[in-house]
Amino acid sequence: DNFKRDPEEVNFLLSLAEEKLLELARNSDTVRRYQVGIRVVGDLEMLPESVREAAKEAMWLTRDNHRAILNVCFAYTSRHDMFQRFQSYCKEIEADPEAKCEMLSPDFNFATLPCHPFSEPPHKKIDHIPPLDLLVRTSGECRLSDFLASQCCDSGCPIYFVKRSWPEFSFWDMVP
Repeated sequence: DNFKRDPEEVNFLLSLAEEKLLELARNSDTVRRYQVGIRVVGDLEMLPESVREAAKEAMWLTRDNHRAILNVCFAYTSRHDMFQRFQSYCKEIEADPEAKCEMLSPDFNFATLPCHPFSEPPHKKIDHIPPLDLLVRTSGECRLSDFLASQCCDSGCPIYFVKRSWPEFSFWDMVP
């Protein structure tokens, strides 16, 4: 939905994201000191090549940092996340004709399948996101907007709504 905004605004935000991702990964003392791993999730194919490359570089440069994880979501929705899980499930069924016949049985329990969207803990649906400790929603909106919904529902993750918009948001906005 954010890509439906004014193209000038979208281009500005994407170029700002590219700049900030590279700045964080290459030059941030905080990222190095606290061993922050940067993970960019979502449908990265929707992003311009330069932003995809910045995201890949940020993830590569911080790949060994595991003390804290900063998830940056672009072109991400929980619906897309679940859709990808269902696609994976369908591919497994297509590859195994016996499983397809078994699935047609009225007694079949989908939750027992290893790739079923609801057979794993919610935080495992996106393979490289560990359980969330905190979800911050900027802009003053008090809604998730289809944003990491399954990752926070069962993990006890607090959701912090702040009035400040990205990219003005900083650590100091969270200090009481």
